[in-house]
Amino acid sequence: MFNAIVFDLDGTLTDSKNAILECFNHALREHGFPEASAEEYVPLIGVPLEEQAPLFVPKEKHGLIPSVCRAHRERMLTHGMKMITVYPGVEETLSRLPQKLGIATSKGSENAIPVLEHVEPKKYFPVVKCDD
Repeated sequence: MFNAIVFDLDGTLTDSKNAILECFNHALREHGFPEASAEEYVPLIGVPLEEQAPLFVPKEKHGLIPSVCRAHRERMLTHGMKMITVYPGVEETLSRLPQKLGIATSKGSENAIPVLEHVEPKKYFPVVKCDD
């Protein structure tokens, strides 16, 4: 038996796909760029935002990438969080696991911790390792 189990957050414990896409597209629109389609963007969820953004921001505008990423994160805190849900059965499963549990995510702590607090399973995770 394992002593510990480490989970990812987005797409593993939480259904955040629509929230992430909406927040990213909001950030792109705010900077005058076209939206990303779900087909283009969803496969990139889990890749750090700073690595995703260059694929949707024209090369000559790459100086705006930090601003696009900041706008995405701000939107997630003010609007996207409300769209995130825990997958059915996750909480019941977590409550039955005898091992120590942790989370490893490419999200920064400024977004990962509020997501966990919003969806409630934070109480099961004494260890949360974020990108920062």
